[in-house]
Amino acid sequence: MFFNTVGRFWKKLLLWTLIWGLVYSAALAGIVLYFGRDLPSLEQLERFRPKLATLIYDSEGKVVKELAEERRVSVPFDQIPEEFFDALLAVEDREFYHHNGVNFLAIVRAALANISAGRIVEGASTVTQQLARNLFLSFKVSLSRKIREALTAIRIERAYTKEEILEMYANQVYFGRGAWGIQAAARTYFDKDAEDLTLEECALLVWLLRSPNRYPALLQLNPEVALRRRNIVLDKMVDFGAISRERAEEAKARPLGLHTALGKVGEAPYFVEYVRQYLMEKYGSDMVYKGGLRVYTTLNTTLQGLAEKFLLEQLAKLQAESPYPDSIPVQGALVALETHTGHILAMVGGRDFEESQFNRAVQALRQPGSAFKPIIYAAAVDNGWRTIDTLLDVPITLPMPDGTVWRPENYDHTFLGPITLREAIKKSRNLATIRLLMDIQPQTVIPYARQMGITSPLRPVYSMALGTNEVTLLELTAAYCTFPNGGVWVEPTAVLRVEDREGRVLEEREHGEEREALSPETAAVMVSLLESVMEPGGTGYGARKWYGFKRPAGGKTGTTGNFADAWFIGFTPQIACGVWVGYDQKLSLGPRKAGAAVALPVWARFMKAAHDTLGLPVVDFRMPPTVVQLDLCAETMKIATPYCPKVIHEVFKPGTEPTETCDLHRPGPGRRPAPSRRGKIEF
Repeated sequence: MFFNTVGRFWKKLLLWTLIWGLVYSAALAGIVLYFGRDLPSLEQLERFRPKLATLIYDSEGKVVKELAEERRVSVPFDQIPEEFFDALLAVEDREFYHHNGVNFLAIVRAALANISAGRIVEGASTVTQQLARNLFLSFKVSLSRKIREALTAIRIERAYTKEEILEMYANQVYFGRGAWGIQAAARTYFDKDAEDLTLEECALLVWLLRSPNRYPALLQLNPEVALRRRNIVLDKMVDFGAISRERAEEAKARPLGLHTALGKVGEAPYFVEYVRQYLMEKYGSDMVYKGGLRVYTTLNTTLQGLAEKFLLEQLAKLQAESPYPDSIPVQGALVALETHTGHILAMVGGRDFEESQFNRAVQALRQPGSAFKPIIYAAAVDNGWRTIDTLLDVPITLPMPDGTVWRPENYDHTFLGPITLREAIKKSRNLATIRLLMDIQPQTVIPYARQMGITSPLRPVYSMALGTNEVTLLELTAAYCTFPNGGVWVEPTAVLRVEDREGRVLEEREHGEEREALSPETAAVMVSLLESVMEPGGTGYGARKWYGFKRPAGGKTGTTGNFADAWFIGFTPQIACGVWVGYDQKLSLGPRKAGAAVALPVWARFMKAAHDTLGLPVVDFRMPPTVVQLDLCAETMKIATPYCPKVIHEVFKPGTEPTETCDLHRPGPGRRPAPSRRGKIEF
């Protein structure tokens, strides 16, 4: 009887155990099915690709900017210090290598501790659970999220090794101040790569992970608290057995060692934005902000620093003299190109990128004034005009289509009468240039401008001679490169190579599109003419007289009506540089604030410093062997004889040179040869 009763008891117990086991299993299966229906599959986990920042490099391979929704650069496990993982596990997950994604003992322990304290004092999420939360889930605190987090963590553990999980975690988590992943954090807080982080730096970063939106502020507001919290992490590493007490004390004695330039806009912001717009147009937003592109550019950060320094100093000086309030700032732009490749070496698009992202080097259409004249003269030379041909610099009256009369003037309101083509451009004579344009006609000039890279709208009017058609600084500076480049125009280029996140090359070039815009002979004559501008009597002579720029160079000033725009564009055999200064509102810079007074100083200081800093050799412009070079009598413009008192050296396209010898200065009674031609003038 007794044994029958006992037997029935065990049968019932077994039956109920089976029933409750089935109920528990069904409930568990239901929970898994319910909460797991929207979770990533094993296949999704295995092919997960994190959002990566696009890196923009300068010409020396230095990162100048990261573009990202989440500023992140992925680094492999072996480039992350072991001390970082030791600190992480000591603080967050000491049983990491002994659980399958969820630490049930830690859950019980945390629950008891929190109940005892009456508040949340201890968490139980494993590193894998935190990774699951960062990758696929929200940060909203709820039972539902915790269940999904645990299920996802278990799936992650099945898909990846422990080492891979740690690598993903280090590259995924947020460290504050826009830094996602340990590489971005190392750059943000210590200005170094992740692999170079020290023990105490790793400890600080692990502390920041506890509250990345609040703790970074303490680094500057209350560094003593930050130091104390970092040292607590070091103590936990000792307790964990990761480091010795002696090593921890040595690390504690070191300061925070934070990077001092946190939060700056970044180097070359206008150039970077120019590159970003190019990338957006070609690759789209997802690739630029999530795809981890590596973009290698032409930027020379040394020259960029010089460009910003000299331009901003000049703008500050002009602002101090301005009759307008500081709310109407004087603006400016500078662009420097390598003449034979079109590489953009430096670009400044305004005085303050944070205040105005409008890039005045590439987006602002402004009247160039006389800075446009070289294109007109190039068209004239290519159509048979010679440097020694005569133009009339006298008053002119032109009827307009609306019945009015246009009476243009020279800058200084004077007239020189008959002058040579060389003198006309050297002294920037408006009236002589208008007569030159009347001879060749505006319709002739426009195709030359197009071949030289001018894409802005151009009206075929006589006021073109005064630079009334608006252009951008970049396109006009690139047009000037055509002259020292033997007549070949090269498209300005900022991007040389783009790679995807795996290192596959998406595009690569040595330079931009190029085409022959002028014959080599015409280009050489134009170089000679623009060299005259830099000589005594020329509008660009101040670069040599006041700023000590002695290298072979050519250039041209530009000033518009009412002194609203001031330009100087010039070149050496190696570098071309353009400078523009003015107000966005097209207000007057002030009396006598012409290109030579306002833009030329920036150009001269930059070009001198750029060539000297780079150690560029002093070289002459290349002269094609087909160009005819002659010594001429300055009075008759015929081939000089030993008796000519003043001789000039001139250049000609083949077939256009003088063939007659000077017949004014000949041997005769009492006449002697001019003494060693001391009056010789070379242009």
